Amino acid sequence: MATPGSTPSLAVHLLRVNQAFPGRVDDRALLDDSLDPLLELVDDQSRVDVRKFRFLADARRCLCGRLLARHVASSRLDQPWSSLTFKKSERGRPYLARGKGAPLLDLNTSHDGNLVAVASLLSPAASSASPSQPPPRVGVDVMRIRNPWEGTSVSEFVSGIAEQLAPRERSALSRLGEGAGTGSDAQRLRHALALWTLKEAFVKATAEGLHRDLLEVEFELELFSRSSEDGEGGEMVGEGRLEGRRMDGWRFWLVDVDGGELESERTAYWLAVAEQTSDGTGEVRRLRREPEWVGAVELAEIEARARGAS
Repeated sequence: MATPGSTPSLAVHLLRVNQAFPGRVDDRALLDDSLDPLLELVDDQSRVDVRKFRFLADARRCLCGRLLARHVASSRLDQPWSSLTFKKSERGRPYLARGKGAPLLDLNTSHDGNLVAVASLLSPAASSASPSQPPPRVGVDVMRIRNPWEGTSVSEFVSGIAEQLAPRERSALSRLGEGAGTGSDAQRLRHALALWTLKEAFVKATAEGLHRDLLEVEFELELFSRSSEDGEGGEMVGEGRLEGRRMDGWRFWLVDVDGGELESERTAYWLAVAEQTSDGTGEVRRLRREPEWVGAVELAEIEARARGAS
């Protein structure tokens, strides 16, 4: 059974923005100085990046991502907050600088709406024979399960992303659309968003982003069977292919996540994780509830660690 917790170990930490900043904020509210005390806790470049946003809601999400990534690195490596240095690769992917003999930690951040997620993959220290060994990669993407194209139908949304879908992915969505009514629309939307988040998680892990044609990253999924999931190992719901070949060396997780209450409405999200692992065969495993390796973090915990109280 494939279960995170072996070496290297996978973890996902979640931060819900409306819990970090209680009280409703208008999406059009402009950035003000209310974030300044928290901006003191991040590096200079992060402060610059956050202050580039015009709207307060966008700046909050960005800042939550930077704070959560530092919290995860500090807690998983048991290192002081101030000792952490983040850099960017040639393709702009953030990574954590490490000292000789230090454990290998790869991190990736995603946010959408009310939810911020940081996935991390922790491996033992590199051997003296390969001190520059790169860590196994991890990628994450979160997406609220609703039509992201406000004012359009599910069919219009699916048609709009069709050019980024492989033929078999489009066929699967067409079959789901053969029924009538809102039930089939809901399934098509969930399936389409699952495909999108899995693709995004993979290209974020590999740092290919815009350099990779998403048509080459293909997932065959069966999300709506009545199979029961197998504990922490989840339910096998499909597999991924890259340029038509099975994605050996990778495992994918698709988790149903509660995004919390937003404007008196309960929100649901897909959490997709791409995990580079030697025993992966490109399989996609679904978890219908958050497993023990997915956990929520409060802003107060982050501040306490950053200010040296833990």
